[in-house]
Amino acid sequence: MSIRPVSSSIYNTTNFNNKRNQKPSFGATVKLATSVCDSISGRLVYLNEQPLKRIVELIVPELKKLDDNLRITVSGASKPPEAWDLFKKKQKGLKFDITYFDKKKFYNDIMQDPKQEVLLSENIRKALKDKDRNVLYMLGETFGVGKLYYPERGETPEGYVKNTIKLIKQFLPIMPSRLLETGGVVKNPSTGKFQFMSVGLANKKPWNIYHGIEIMPAPINVA
Repeated sequence: MSIRPVSSSIYNTTNFNNKRNQKPSFGATVKLATSVCDSISGRLVYLNEQPLKRIVELIVPELKKLDDNLRITVSGASKPPEAWDLFKKKQKGLKFDITYFDKKKFYNDIMQDPKQEVLLSENIRKALKDKDRNVLYMLGETFGVGKLYYPERGETPEGYVKNTIKLIKQFLPIMPSRLLETGGVVKNPSTGKFQFMSVGLANKKPWNIYHGIEIMPAPINVA
């Protein structure tokens, strides 16, 4: 009996042909970060305080219905400080750090999804087919989705959950392009291989990392 080396079978698309259309036996893995310092605002946002507590109770069961290959960490979000609203009530919401924990399955799903032919550039598609190690590494990176809660605009916890789940579902198909087309890996023309660059997600401002909370705070001028 011959055994293929791991390196030649890790990203074998045939392994998941029959699995990807089956209903998963379990859903996404959801973790709550109940009291961490929000990277957007630098403030502590507690998930065990209302109204976020009620929103979390409603949204976690919906998150668990998503792709069983997803790991989602839920934490509080708040607007960064702005010169004109320092004395206003602090706007809060949730943000979701999303990653695929089985990169092999994620890779195979990308390669079998015809929509990715349009969403990914020719260079990235070729790098995926060639199994460029730096491009494959990026498939394990985390990306974020977020939404602030606006009860003053008539938004309810139920409405927030409905709109946020819709936002996440819209984001997931473009997640490969957001991970791979950010400038974090760039093709070296002399070698034809991709290399890591000191740009991309790592150097983005926190409020630009979370799709749905793309807020640029106004500069605070000190006289």
